[in-house]
Amino acid sequence: MLYVGFGKKNISQIWEHQLKVADEISLKVCYMRYDKTDSLLVVMDLQGLWSSTCNNLRKKISNNFNIPISSIGIFTTQNHSTPYDNGKCFDYDFITKSSFEAVKDAIENAVEVEIAFLEAQPEKPLVFKRRKYFENMGGFTYWFGYDQTPRGPILKSLIEKSFGSLLDGNQGQVRSQEQGSEIQDIINEEDYRVFEADDPMIQGVFFRDINKKPVGSLLRFGAHPATANKGDNDFTTADYPYYFRTAIEKEFGGEALFFTGPCGDQCPNIPAKSLELSKELGHAAANELIKKFGQFEWEPCNHFLATSPSIELNLKTECFIPTEELEETMNLKKEQFHMMAKGNTPSDEKLNTLKNLSDEIEIFRVILGNRSSNDIGIPNQASEDTGHQFDLTKIEINNLIICGIPGEPFGEYANKIRANVGDRRAFVIDEANGYLGYLPTEDEFGTGGYECNVALFDEDSERIITDAFKI
Repeated sequence: MLYVGFGKKNISQIWEHQLKVADEISLKVCYMRYDKTDSLLVVMDLQGLWSSTCNNLRKKISNNFNIPISSIGIFTTQNHSTPYDNGKCFDYDFITKSSFEAVKDAIENAVEVEIAFLEAQPEKPLVFKRRKYFENMGGFTYWFGYDQTPRGPILKSLIEKSFGSLLDGNQGQVRSQEQGSEIQDIINEEDYRVFEADDPMIQGVFFRDINKKPVGSLLRFGAHPATANKGDNDFTTADYPYYFRTAIEKEFGGEALFFTGPCGDQCPNIPAKSLELSKELGHAAANELIKKFGQFEWEPCNHFLATSPSIELNLKTECFIPTEELEETMNLKKEQFHMMAKGNTPSDEKLNTLKNLSDEIEIFRVILGNRSSNDIGIPNQASEDTGHQFDLTKIEINNLIICGIPGEPFGEYANKIRANVGDRRAFVIDEANGYLGYLPTEDEFGTGGYECNVALFDEDSERIITDAFKI
């Protein structure tokens, strides 16, 4: 028999701020017990918690509640309206206290349950691939400010601005604008099209007690929660996940936990950021599952297993260039960029060269910055110790496997893991047990653009992570 309980705490004041709270920044817990196996999923409306932060919390919860650390997964929703963890920006004692209280409530609330699984693939796309590829230049990343046409979002003005900015001699690539344009007709519209995401799937795991009363749910959608985080906001928000889960709670009942699926290269259609867009997207995602509520197939749990497979990822080769050499090379690339921008090279060749130089400069800049401000531990010189250990989360419930992977993997990771589990259902979620940056696919690793430039781990990461769930 499977027993499940939920707990929740408001953590809106987890960092020092004077902002209004538009909805609620929450810490939520799902506790599961099967036979003598206990498991916990803890998810917070934050982003980028360091792996050291997560592992310290896992140890404290494990010690306090006598639950194996391998059965505890810590997640964030990637909420871009909150700060990134820097080891000192949050009230970490408050995180621990809130976690303990929510776990205690979840354990006390646990009841025997049946489970059901739903998934939906929207006919009208709700999430898109935010990278665009150009011959000889590789990938460009576009975060928000998409132009709108009757046939969907396009990138015309963003592409023109990003190309123009490089040709004007700006090393940083333009990736966003405050407001996209409304465009009715355009020649060669397909050249500017935003492609549908590799993983548009919306999924839910639902629990009800033996008297058919709803207990709660686990929800999953692979889109960056970055629809409302404007720099001049006088408020903070949990972004669209809040509106997704509250809509499910209203229609189904119980407590709902939200997790992001792999979305390193995926984002919603964002013509301009706003709280209204958060509400609209959250309700739209929820409605895709609500439409399928008549298809519930309830079953008791007859198989349960909670583990935490450990993987070793390797830093990419640039991370081992000594600091002095890295700075010299970056300055040389900057000078080459400056000379190319001033020169009379034909525009196509110039643009290609400027883009590639811009990518290299960003790679070096990010590595230098991370040497002093990241808990991953990038060496200051060549080292034989290239490996870093990370804990995944893996929970099997009947034919379902909850697959928790760290960092921000590309959407294609979810498809690879689904293929690796055969006829089992995979519920693939990211930022498990800590943030470690972007994880591009092997095919896209060397193509440039934001995610590939700032990634710290090498192209073999995709195989290592997806193979960890192979059956």
